[in-house]
Amino acid sequence: MNSIRHSAHGISQLPKHFVRWLRGTCISCPVIPILDGNLESPHFTFYNDVKQHPDVVSTLKPVRSYASGLITSINQTLTLLLTYNDLWKSDKQKYTSRFALKSRTYSDYDEIMKIFSKINQTFDYYLINKNIYSIELCFKQFHQALKYHCKEWINH
Repeated sequence: MNSIRHSAHGISQLPKHFVRWLRGTCISCPVIPILDGNLESPHFTFYNDVKQHPDVVSTLKPVRSYASGLITSINQTLTLLLTYNDLWKSDKQKYTSRFALKSRTYSDYDEIMKIFSKINQTFDYYLINKNIYSIELCFKQFHQALKYHCKEWINH
């Protein structure tokens, strides 16, 4: 994402490198010395003309919009995947023992097993590769890890 924004910004900054020519000649406009040591001497480039040109402005708007939509879509996908975050707890035995100590009924255990089985089955139908705009996200390893941890929770 930052790469897209950085590229768009870089494109808009390119005219700063093209100096203006003096009265239609191929001679660069001279740098005007400024007596105040705190100020920089102005460089005459095409930047001010180009940055306000309607074609440039209209070209950069879709790039910004595209980048914003891309970030939103990726964040939505990551938010969905973060719902499975608790499956990665390393001390499953401790949590299952604590659950068992609370005088649970068989239906409580059954309910928990259904939840993990449902997660396991639900992700089977989730796309292994998901295309978001021009970026392909591969969830194969995530899918395998999710199934592994679901089975671990069921077996503990």
